[in-house]
Amino acid sequence: MLEHMDLILACLLAVICTVYFIKIFMPVSIRIGLVDAPGGRKEHHQETPLIGGVCIFLGLVAGFIVIPHSIMLYKALFAASVFIIIVGVLDDLHELTARKKFIFQILAALVVVLDNHFTIVNLGFTSPVPTLIGIPFSILCVIAFINSINMMDGEDGYAASTVLFELCFLFILAFNAQNPFSMHLILITASTIVGFLCFNFPTSKNFHAKIFMGDAGSMLLGLVVACLAIHVSQHSSLSKPANIIWFIGLPVLDMLRLFAFRILSKGRPFQSDRNHLHHLIRRSNQDKRLPILISFILTCLLGLIGLTLEMLDFSSLSSVILFILTLFIYSFVISWRFAWSSPSILPECPSSSP
Repeated sequence: MLEHMDLILACLLAVICTVYFIKIFMPVSIRIGLVDAPGGRKEHHQETPLIGGVCIFLGLVAGFIVIPHSIMLYKALFAASVFIIIVGVLDDLHELTARKKFIFQILAALVVVLDNHFTIVNLGFTSPVPTLIGIPFSILCVIAFINSINMMDGEDGYAASTVLFELCFLFILAFNAQNPFSMHLILITASTIVGFLCFNFPTSKNFHAKIFMGDAGSMLLGLVVACLAIHVSQHSSLSKPANIIWFIGLPVLDMLRLFAFRILSKGRPFQSDRNHLHHLIRRSNQDKRLPILISFILTCLLGLIGLTLEMLDFSSLSSVILFILTLFIYSFVISWRFAWSSPSILPECPSSSP
């Protein structure tokens, strides 16, 4: 009972501290230039603080102060998070090149993966994943997911809400396996996101966010969810760990779709454009809440497919093949339903991130 009360207190403290730090840092960020300036295709009309990521991280730290015995379990993740936040803030201030960010992401991923809690050793195939393959594969997965969330951060509340939906499914898996390591991190992370969304969620059609999470926030959430997905897949009731991809699948599907589109358009995979799912939705409907609703529906649909595959005991290979097939179907439906802006690569000027 005491442990449950500590966890409830940790979640409340995480929400309150996230909101508190946002209030404190909003004027500071404007003074130091940590803002997203209006202009171009951006929808906001005033300088908007890019402090969401810093405040989410501080909310996480505040939450774990209440349950200090857990901090040592997360020491590698906290170390990597500090690194990611520093890199993200520098990028928000000075716009680091994609190559520099990629190098820093590799280093952050290496820190967490070398901790045994976040290394993929089992994918549900007949034999365990060899260490020489598991470590680089885990690093690749972490980096891929960091970038998939970073690419989603282009509409008010969209990326944070999508992560929140995915955390709900990860919590179900962790709870079913009685995995307190993951449950604590999921609940406290979700609490900080709720605090952030108080300033970023579009409550009306013409809503303009008071703050953005910036690259620091999107990369931090990507790192945390990637580590959670690895830990839950390796230490949960999942009979086929490869099925974890279904529960965090929407950012991955959209990232792979975009890479394919850019390559076919003779562009570079990491070249920015405005063909993300949220851009396409907003192009056909001006309501800022619609991308979040569609994200909720798609995340739930993918999660239910993952749960069904678990219940029917599909093999890991069948699950992976079905996910690849889903990628093709998803790409076809998106290209058929929404008119592409142009085969050319357009400068990206999202409304919720630089």
